[in-house]
Amino acid sequence: MKIRILTSCTGEKKHTPANQLTLADFRHGREHVRAREAELKDLLTPAGAIYTGEQHVRLMRGVDAARAAGVQCEVCILSAGYGFIPEDRLVAPYECTFAKMKAKELREWAAVLQAPEGFRAAVAEPYDLGLILLGDNYLRACALSADLEFGGPTLLFTGTGPAKHVPSVPNLRVVTLSNPEARRFSCALVGLKGEIADRVLAKVTADATFTTRTMDPAQDVLDLLGSGGATPATGRQAVRHAKANPCVDR
Repeated sequence: MKIRILTSCTGEKKHTPANQLTLADFRHGREHVRAREAELKDLLTPAGAIYTGEQHVRLMRGVDAARAAGVQCEVCILSAGYGFIPEDRLVAPYECTFAKMKAKELREWAAVLQAPEGFRAAVAEPYDLGLILLGDNYLRACALSADLEFGGPTLLFTGTGPAKHVPSVPNLRVVTLSNPEARRFSCALVGLKGEIADRVLAKVTADATFTTRTMDPAQDVLDLLGSGGATPATGRQAVRHAKANPCVDR
């Protein structure tokens, strides 16, 4: 089984030297970036290992477990500095994000990085299950349109607002996540997509038919994943009532 995963870079990284790359470095072009990477050669790290944010850590926990069980997982990361890169691509420490960019700057920089083209290429190849874990602005950078073609059944996890702008296309199912889901799965919003992906990968590893069930419109995808101790109907933690111990007098 082949699983294709598209995820975002995170602000937290394994190395954060004072001379790390910035957006200004990336704007100077590839030759400049290569020269800066040479200055930081001792800190070059595979993209899959450099990010230490909650989403990435939880995602890679699931990826490692799935791979250990024989599942083929391909992780592609959208970096606001490098564009779409495979997890084994060596990158230098950098500070750059789409999250704080205004709409016009975001569109222009995404075009320079060829983010829309990178997204199309990543989802077009055949796979058995796709997982898309892009943050709101990262999703906007990909400029999703109604002519997209997906190489297999794909789950896209996003907020309720961005979900309204995702086109309805074959092989794509949108799953919205917000505060109730964060409470339900006992996970902060910042790491929720990674937590959900971890659970999906565990389910797929245990049951190959899970993929088919996730694409059934009559099936709630999140109901298939458990709830981390919260009650699925309300997202509230179950209340435990104290009971008197007859062996204790007071």
